Amino acid sequence: MATENTRDVVAIPVRSEAFGKVWRALEGRGVAAECAAAAEAWDEEPRTGSKVNAKDWDRRRRGEVALESLGDPGDRDNVPALSECVKTWRRHGGGGQQVSTKTHRECEAWVREGASIFDDLQVNGPVIMDGLLDACSGRWTFERVRDLCDGDAVVDVHVCPHDTVDLAGHRAPGTPRNFEFRKMSFGEFFDRVRGVGSYDPVIERGERYYLRSVDGKSATDLRRTHPALAAELRIEKYTQHLKDGNFHSSVLRISSADTTLWTHYDTHDNLLVQVIGSKTVTLFPPEADQFMYVEGSSSRVFNVRNEPSEEDRRTFPLFYAHAQSMGTTVSLQQGDALWIPAYWFHHVVSDCGEAPSVAVNTFWRSTALATFGEYDAKDIYGNKELNSGKEACDLALRAGEALRHLPFRIKCFYARRAIKLLANQTSSRITSEW
Repeated sequence: MATENTRDVVAIPVRSEAFGKVWRALEGRGVAAECAAAAEAWDEEPRTGSKVNAKDWDRRRRGEVALESLGDPGDRDNVPALSECVKTWRRHGGGGQQVSTKTHRECEAWVREGASIFDDLQVNGPVIMDGLLDACSGRWTFERVRDLCDGDAVVDVHVCPHDTVDLAGHRAPGTPRNFEFRKMSFGEFFDRVRGVGSYDPVIERGERYYLRSVDGKSATDLRRTHPALAAELRIEKYTQHLKDGNFHSSVLRISSADTTLWTHYDTHDNLLVQVIGSKTVTLFPPEADQFMYVEGSSSRVFNVRNEPSEEDRRTFPLFYAHAQSMGTTVSLQQGDALWIPAYWFHHVVSDCGEAPSVAVNTFWRSTALATFGEYDAKDIYGNKELNSGKEACDLALRAGEALRHLPFRIKCFYARRAIKLLANQTSSRITSEW
């Protein structure tokens, strides 16, 4: 598209059957603005993993598959330092490297006056909002949460003998999961997660419990699953300016103390509100993807924060050589909120002593991506790949299959050429000499 007063041209690929819908979305709304919004939303580069057999997995983890790394790991000109991306709104100000500081009083004013806090979240990195929940609904206790939930309701609980709940995408092929699903009443779950009552262990002593609220086969909405709790939390205070079409889900999460969730990313923007307890969250930007040993949307690297062992380095050499230094760790205290943009990897530990952790996630969609029909209609967890991203990765697999029978040097020749064509089309920069 071009205008009379400029020679700049913006090209947006559109399937023929969707052209009418796209044009109607742009017509009369300011083409330049819509194109800018679309370009901003497409700044992220989604990538999906593919199922691999055990032999391929072993080669990938040793870093023997050259296509895993398209760029020079030592060249991070395009990778922003996380300390430069994380904004902090501190209750009393001060402390830490900050790009911008918003006081607790300002946060209270936004909530009171109905101003949209999302207007200030148009950034490329995570944001911590100290005391956001306090400004919305006051201080919380575990008893207050319990009183607002139906103690007789039956819930599905992850019961794990280890401190890390390990879902399918995080495990190597053929590896059994390390937890069991157990049905129990909400009341029993509350007792178990606090370590009270005379219940026998489900698996073994010291086991952890983790609950993620679900709503059948639909994306979870706290207003349906726990209406009294949702009303008291007053989540609408910080979601009121989201259009109905943007809202995806709101999820209640309760876990035992010192419980770790696997490292993963979501394809939806996410506001994590800490209601009770505290969390330590380690974040990695989307640019770290090629070093994260990803299957689906989950990383298989367990030790992302601490000094790696020799076995860690042998198993995940690319992560410790390149990705670990790209991460940053933040603390989320009771009443705080953390904005996690789509495609940012996050590793979450509920490190709240002996007390359980209670948190609420709110997920929502990008307006531009939703306009172009990029979200999977059956995505109830907010982590399915965008339609175009999935299609592109499927085409990449087909391209690799087409070259499979060629001699190695010729195969590499055409692989480099294909990568260059893709980079040119997506305005990406490749610095590798591979």
